[in-house]
Amino acid sequence: MSTMKCFTPYLSKLIANKWFWSLLLFPFLFACHNREEKLASIEDEILYFSDFESYASMHDISLNDSLAREKFIENWFLQQKISLTLKEKFPEKYQQNKWQAAQTFHRLNAFDLENELILQSLDSTVTEDEIMHYYKNNRNKYVQESFIVKALYIKVDEQAPGINRISQAFLLKNDKDIEEVIKFGNLYASSFYFEKDKWIFFEDLVRDIPINEDIKENMVLTRGNSTFRDQNYLYFLNILDFKLKKTTAPLDFERESIRKHILKRRVNNIRKEVNETIEENVQDKYTIRRY
Repeated sequence: MSTMKCFTPYLSKLIANKWFWSLLLFPFLFACHNREEKLASIEDEILYFSDFESYASMHDISLNDSLAREKFIENWFLQQKISLTLKEKFPEKYQQNKWQAAQTFHRLNAFDLENELILQSLDSTVTEDEIMHYYKNNRNKYVQESFIVKALYIKVDEQAPGINRISQAFLLKNDKDIEEVIKFGNLYASSFYFEKDKWIFFEDLVRDIPINEDIKENMVLTRGNSTFRDQNYLYFLNILDFKLKKTTAPLDFERESIRKHILKRRVNNIRKEVNETIEENVQDKYTIRRY
C-alpha cells in the first residue's frame, strides 16, 4: 500500500463526474489507513469503512444505507479487478496510467493549495472609494451607444374623446395633423411628448410602452410609427429621426462588475506571489533524500 497523503475532498467533483478518472485515481483515495474497520479486500488491496465515509460524504449518502454501501463495495471490486487485469496483461500501460493518475492527483493538490493560500491572503472588502476611483479612471471601458430620437409620443386612455381621429393624425402627414395632435395631447394625454427639433433618449421616451427590444430597435431604424395597447391605455409612437449617441454607463449599473474586477486583480497579484514562493514554502518543511 502507498503511504501518500490523502486529499479526498479535493477530488470529489472529478471523481463524481468522471468514471475514467475514478479508475485511475482510486488507489490514492484509499491509501492512508491503520487500525481501521475493513470492508473488503482483493489481493493486497484493502477497502476500509473510512473510504465509504468519504464517499458517502461526497455524495450525500447516509452511512446506514446498506444498499449504497454494498454498491460501493461492488464498484470497488470491479475497479480493482480492472486494475489488476491491466497490470497483469499490459504492465507497461498500467504503469503509464498509474503515472498519469499520480500527476493529475499532484496537479489538483498544487491547484488547491495555491487557491487556499490565495484565500488566506485575499482581502475581499472593496470600498466605495476604490470602486469610484476605478470607474473615474476607466470610463472608456463603460461607454455604450444609445439611440436618441426626435419623435411624437402619446399615452392616452383608450376611451378618450377623438381617439379615432388621432389614430390617423399622429402620422403627421400635414400641418393640420400637427395642430390636432398638439391640441389632443395637451387636453387628453396622460403623457405627451412632441419635439421636431430636440433629441431625447429613446429608452426614456418609451419606458411605459409594452414592446420588446426587437420591435423597439426596428421602430427606430425604420423611423417607424405604430400604435400599442395595454389593458387601459393606447400608445401612439412616431419616430421622426434618430442617431446614435455614446454615453457612459451609470456607476450603479457597473458597480458589481467593477468590484469583481478589483478582486480579480488582487487575486492575480497574490497568485503571482504565491507561485514565486510556493516551492520554497513546501520544501522548507520536509526532509528530502536522493538515492
